[in-house]
Amino acid sequence: MSQAWARSQTPVQYCQSDESQGIDTCIAVVAAKHNESSATNDLYIRISAVFPHRLGWAAFGTGNAMEGSLMFIIYPGEGEHGITVSVRTTQVEHDAPQHEDFLPRYEVKETTIVDGIYHEAVIVCYECDSYNTSSKLDVASPKQPWIWAAETKQQTQSADTSIPLAFHSGFGSFTLNMRAAVSDGPVHPDSPLLAISRLSHNVDEVPDIRHTMFKAHGIFLTIAFCVMMPIASAIIRGQVESAFTKHSGLQMFTIPTVIFGISIALFFSTWNLSFDSRGVHKVIGIFLLFTTIAQPILGWIHHQNYILYHGRTAVSYWHIYLGRITVGLGWLNVMLGMIIGHASMEPTFEAEDREERYELVGNEER
Repeated sequence: MSQAWARSQTPVQYCQSDESQGIDTCIAVVAAKHNESSATNDLYIRISAVFPHRLGWAAFGTGNAMEGSLMFIIYPGEGEHGITVSVRTTQVEHDAPQHEDFLPRYEVKETTIVDGIYHEAVIVCYECDSYNTSSKLDVASPKQPWIWAAETKQQTQSADTSIPLAFHSGFGSFTLNMRAAVSDGPVHPDSPLLAISRLSHNVDEVPDIRHTMFKAHGIFLTIAFCVMMPIASAIIRGQVESAFTKHSGLQMFTIPTVIFGISIALFFSTWNLSFDSRGVHKVIGIFLLFTTIAQPILGWIHHQNYILYHGRTAVSYWHIYLGRITVGLGWLNVMLGMIIGHASMEPTFEAEDREERYELVGNEER
């Protein structure tokens, strides 16, 4: 066993797996003094990832957000066995990360493909905690924030460390107990090893507020478009007693529900429109926001004209057909949202289960 693991029976590592998206990636870390008299620390990192058909990329970054994060990215390189390592950051949240000259110096110690599946890279980030941003690395922290992201369909296969990266298909955040990662051994420890079980150790997973809010977004809009709007439409079409009062009264609750639900998505979503289901979902959602706001205005004008002229006018038909379009597109967007939400779900495991499974496997290391 490496001297770097002398302080801990289990490695300091985080693993994320999602079979539905082909995501299987891990990071293990060891920290050590840059030299015997230095106040700064080097970070030794091993990243392991499965790239189905040698497509996609995997990344881990310091901090709890992309902005200012020091990101370590690997993807398939040239040929059958190439692996490329790229270290990047971004100064604007959700902007694509880029290589910058002011990033800490790093060295790729080793790249290998284990068992023909796991693409692994060992990286040394020299004086890594000297990178002073809001996402600064603190090797003394028992809860150092980290983020992860992965994509499994992009044609990477390049030795270029600056290729543009496709939008991630999975992402999240966690904290590592960096105290357990500090080496008591030599200034230059052996490379960190991954437990063969590929489970997380010395880790706390951070609940992602974005996931919670997107669930609320889906619940609010499903109720609004699939329950409240059809009932309101049935009331006015069914000519029930006090139909206008009941119809408009229900819509007074429906419309704020829609506006609130869509506003959640506008606030937490990224603004990169594409031609896939996510991009279509966003465009329809923005259109529905405008039609939902327009409908009560058209409805009120229709009602006033109906009283005045004792019949429908052009505005009446605008209100009727725009309402049908709104409900129909609302149903479509709810279904798209369910598809997107299912594709983004990440399996979670209780910490106790992880430890029990680790004990069954034993403290083997690959």
